[in-house]
Amino acid sequence: MNAYRFKGVLVLIMALFLLQGKAQNARRTEVVIKTSVECDKCKKNIESKLSKVKGVRKVTADYTKHEVKVMYNAKRITLEEVKNAIANIGYDADDIKANNKLKALEHEKKKEGDGN
Repeated sequence: MNAYRFKGVLVLIMALFLLQGKAQNARRTEVVIKTSVECDKCKKNIESKLSKVKGVRKVTADYTKHEVKVMYNAKRITLEEVKNAIANIGYDADDIKANNKLKALEHEKKKEGDGN
């Protein structure tokens, strides 16, 4: 009888872990956003700053394609908020223009000075 009870508890625990994993994955959303990322410094900048935004799980920028892949928790942040966060960092995000053109200009000046 104890063996049956143990198996039942084990099956119940496994089912709970599986359901928890599915619930977490259901909240995660991954999108690719066209952006004005132009160089390795831009890539590092956007990855560093955007990954600190609450709800953002993973950020991968590709300056050769001018895009950012973002995995985020849709229960904590919306796609529009992700795009606005990118714009606030100083880069275009799909149809949303960068909010701080000064950041982009400063970057261009630094880029010209470094020769990168």
